[in-house]
Amino acid sequence: MAPPSIPRGKVPEACARSGTQINSVAYNENVWIKYGEGVTEAEAILQQHIHATADPRIVRIPEVYDYFTISSESARPITYIIMEHVFGTALTCNEPDDVLDQVAAGVRHLWELPLPPQAAIGPLGGQIPHDWLFSDYGAGRTFQNANELQGWINKKLEVHGYTDRITLPLERFICHCDLSRSNIRRDPLTFLDWGRSGIYPRVFGEYAVFRQFNLPGARFAKALHKRLFQENHYKHLRPLALVANIQAVGS
Repeated sequence: MAPPSIPRGKVPEACARSGTQINSVAYNENVWIKYGEGVTEAEAILQQHIHATADPRIVRIPEVYDYFTISSESARPITYIIMEHVFGTALTCNEPDDVLDQVAAGVRHLWELPLPPQAAIGPLGGQIPHDWLFSDYGAGRTFQNANELQGWINKKLEVHGYTDRITLPLERFICHCDLSRSNIRRDPLTFLDWGRSGIYPRVFGEYAVFRQFNLPGARFAKALHKRLFQENHYKHLRPLALVANIQAVGS
């Protein structure tokens, strides 16, 4: 079946009816629109790549039909992502082991996917990283490889008086970086909301799960972490946690 064709001119109007406080809306039963100042084309590009390369028998990724950005002199740019409207069952705080095993298998499948051509570190399209580590303030720059990112992290720690340092592996993977229960559906297993995703060393995906340990949904996060990383200690994540705290206040 051919993907739906939505005239771009109708998209902002449909979103405006939902109000500025909502950043996603069902256009119809087949089409979902995500939009906002914090939405980026990098999210759409990576989601397109994963949809095209992932095995839907393991995990489904909503197909992206179109994306574009509207700029004006009086307001910040707004990006619109027009995608497949996916239905499924929301996860609860007491999912059985077989569902947790499915989610972990979906994450491992992402790690096995080929990286997009010419992908560096972070979001695609040369966009500055903004996620749970870099915060809404962002990294302030892009990174070409793991060594540049490692140097940026360790410099942050040094400037703020910490003796902790991190050594990042050179190997890179597709990381969702926001796999909370609210971004996952089952029946079929589907990963939603790729706004914080990027190409990173695997430890970035681990930190994104670890940071949920003291938040609602901690039980799910701990069960998922155990299946993915088999770690009972988290000392290696301390440098990332420290930098996340530094970034949270814009330092």
